[in-house]
Amino acid sequence: MKIVSLKNINYKILKDFNLDFRDKDKILDLVVLAGVNGSGKTTILEFIYKKFKTNKFDLKGIIYFQYKKKKNKFNDSFIVKNHEELENIENKIIYLKAEQNNIDELKKSIKKYLKYLIFEKETSPKETYIEFNNFLQKVFLGMELSISFDRLDRDENIYFKNSFGDSVKIDDLSTGEKEILNKAFFFFVNETKNSIILIDEPEISLHPTWQSHILKVYKNLAKEFNNQVIIATHSPQLIASTPKESLIILTKENGKIEAKNYNAYGKDINAVLVDIMGVEYLRDIEVEKQISKVKDMIFEDNFQSSEFREEFKKLEDMLESDSIELSLIRLEIKRRENAKNHKN
Repeated sequence: MKIVSLKNINYKILKDFNLDFRDKDKILDLVVLAGVNGSGKTTILEFIYKKFKTNKFDLKGIIYFQYKKKKNKFNDSFIVKNHEELENIENKIIYLKAEQNNIDELKKSIKKYLKYLIFEKETSPKETYIEFNNFLQKVFLGMELSISFDRLDRDENIYFKNSFGDSVKIDDLSTGEKEILNKAFFFFVNETKNSIILIDEPEISLHPTWQSHILKVYKNLAKEFNNQVIIATHSPQLIASTPKESLIILTKENGKIEAKNYNAYGKDINAVLVDIMGVEYLRDIEVEKQISKVKDMIFEDNFQSSEFREEFKKLEDMLESDSIELSLIRLEIKRRENAKNHKN
């Protein structure tokens, strides 16, 4: 099941809002929603979830989605037409809110998977642990996880090995490690299939390096199990890792929220922060202001005054002596000095 589009939505800050989940004639299995604060990212996830969960028989004209394939084609106006087709639809939509802790469900899923390997596949406990750990590493291939699966004790406590080689309970892993297991591995170990998975801010508590790689995990989740994964994010690393067709930027225009496609794939993180997330200052505000003050004095040809030397000294104290910014400023001063001497 995949959403094709949202039509004429009126919900909270969304007014006559439309959103298409297609790239040409293909329904997207991965969608990343980004934009400034208050642009409606979480509101969209909330709307989709509530509509399917609480009002599933009133989807006509609002949410168009593909539920059953017909000769591998879909029609833009195709909607589920009867109650029978909608009967179990609420079990096919999953919403993980920001900072939602699903650790107990994760534990149950891991135990269930291990028991399946031991009792149904008749794998020895030792081989089961090796197989499970290989599975974990395969899911997060390329992310250089600092943890690995260790064992299940007689009281069914789950243990992992941390980066120091110590054996620790799953509850004692770092916040970031638990977050990545909860919001990604959980779906693989459950073999979540044919579902719509809504994830709000999957980057919370994750190191920037992991943020840059996590999207590959969600792509695999969508592709391997025929899911549609819809993510709302503030992470510039995650945005810059999103393919052009999957990224939707939400903007506020004329009092309304608008959805636009934007190619941020491979862009510099600073460019993402400024162009998409509306960040005004890329440094500490006081440092930015001091840089601007010094530059303004240079452009006004006031760089030989005692006042300038005082302000530049303040900036040097703020930044490291080998700062690129300081080097560029010194080069500009030198260039202007040479130009003046040449003119004279």
